[in-house]
Amino acid sequence: MIASSLPGSDTNTSKSGIVQGHAYTLLGAYGLNTNSGQVRLVKLRNPWGKSESNSSWNDTDSKWSMVSPQDKQRLGFNPNANDGTFFLLYDQFITEFRMMTCAEVNDNASYVYLTQKSTKQRGNYFKVEILREGEYSFQINQIPERAFEDKLQDQYNFSMATIIIGKVIGPNQVQWFEGSQSAFRTLFKKHTLPPGQYIVFGKIFFQEKWEKDYELTLAIYGDYACKITQPQPYETQGFKQKLYAARAMQASPKQARPGVFYNQEILKEGYVYAAVINQSQMPVTMNLSYHFILS
Repeated sequence: MIASSLPGSDTNTSKSGIVQGHAYTLLGAYGLNTNSGQVRLVKLRNPWGKSESNSSWNDTDSKWSMVSPQDKQRLGFNPNANDGTFFLLYDQFITEFRMMTCAEVNDNASYVYLTQKSTKQRGNYFKVEILREGEYSFQINQIPERAFEDKLQDQYNFSMATIIIGKVIGPNQVQWFEGSQSAFRTLFKKHTLPPGQYIVFGKIFFQEKWEKDYELTLAIYGDYACKITQPQPYETQGFKQKLYAARAMQASPKQARPGVFYNQEILKEGYVYAAVINQSQMPVTMNLSYHFILS
């Protein structure tokens, strides 16, 4: 697990010695019973192997005298190591660090990616060929804060991004797989998928003041190798309409009258759909009204 400190230049440190705009390894979280009560500590390591914290519960703090040898061993406390490892009070940790990233390690995973030019108005389509059934993680990554000048880092926010996944199962037929949406640096969605051809739609709602050359990169980590290419326009024509029509049938539509069914959902990829399925012999008119509150 990785903990990211508050934005800034990595040549600067906070009053407690935390390097700004820097990633630390989160090694553990512990509860300690001391003479003055219970203490919650977080164990971190600076990958530089130096520049430890100088705040409360640092290696030379007298508070460690209140900790039993058994607890010191449990925490792996070694004041003489000088290897960048240190402890912080939990309350201080949540003020000094602003983001955590949990990485799943798979030494045998296959990795592939494709970058396309993008725009603020339209997203990007990718064609993915999966050859063997396995677990695959689809990811869209955004530019990190440190790519900007120091004076802009404090103002930088990640843009909202979305990812939509569909499997091509025949002419004009696709199968919906749940997507995702977030405004974090990395947007990902993991699925166990059978072999076949997939269409993936990705979009970053770029903030005007940050992006100059718009690009979108789709990366895939998987149990087995797969292939990403740019689809032809005819392969993505009407993709979202077909996808959500398939989802409407998959999600047990409700009956409005004999032979007429409807469904509507707000999906995790940030899209809302409404579908009417008319299996009767008569034309049907339905009125739908939506009220959106923008924050």
